[in-house]
Amino acid sequence: TAGRPRRVRLPLSLQIKNQGMKRMTNILLAVLAVTSCTVKEDRTDCPCWLEMTVKDNTQLCRSMTFTAWTTDKVKEEEVDLTRYTETYETTVPRDIVTTCLYSGITRGETRGSEYHIAKGQDADSLYSCSGVVDCTGETARTTVVLKKNFARVFLKMTAPEGDGYPYRIIVRSDVSGMDLITGRPINGQFEHQLRLDSQHQTVFSLPRQSAASMSLVMELYRGDRLISSIPLGEQIALMQYDWQEANLKDIYLGVDYAEATVEISIQGWKSDEFEIII
Repeated sequence: TAGRPRRVRLPLSLQIKNQGMKRMTNILLAVLAVTSCTVKEDRTDCPCWLEMTVKDNTQLCRSMTFTAWTTDKVKEEEVDLTRYTETYETTVPRDIVTTCLYSGITRGETRGSEYHIAKGQDADSLYSCSGVVDCTGETARTTVVLKKNFARVFLKMTAPEGDGYPYRIIVRSDVSGMDLITGRPINGQFEHQLRLDSQHQTVFSLPRQSAASMSLVMELYRGDRLISSIPLGEQIALMQYDWQEANLKDIYLGVDYAEATVEISIQGWKSDEFEIII
């Protein structure tokens, strides 16, 4: 009939070939779609390589602990410093990441982001550094400078010649640790009994105190009886010691119970003498 398209029947072999080509085309389209989706998902889930340059780690232990945080802790691992001369690399989620590196905790413990001093012990030789890093890309870089978060105290007690030292000495404070991320002192009972050597000397470490804290005291006991309480916090504050300084200075402390005096020196740059009642 005029105007009506003529139907042509293809040979069976051509029909099979044509159907095969259509099927192959559909398969290829499906594969491309799946591949495209998979690549897109993999790129989203792929971690960020974080490169950290650690500066001036000569005073540190041979290992550090690295933690990474987003809303919660997402990574924690030990870093062997013998394997890294300066640069340390690790993977973290693609996000804005809070990083924390610390070393020197041997007696205390960590709970979440908090460091707690072991009961009855003095502070650990804690070095730490934290910061916020944009890790939303494939790579990120940051520089780490660990800070000294303890004050080492060198104490010498002067006794009359030929006389043994008659007192027990206990150091107390209301600071028992530090938040490793914020650097904020943690309230709690710090109590450490000092042990003097044959020269009536000892060395112990104090944690960072809060700027307004005056709770740091050194108590002298004869047996169980309190003889005197020396307000170390107040006297150190009078010397303008800065507990917020990046690297805490060491303290040299001399107590003469015969002359009833206390002498304090801050890492060789300042000294003063106070009278005490014993």
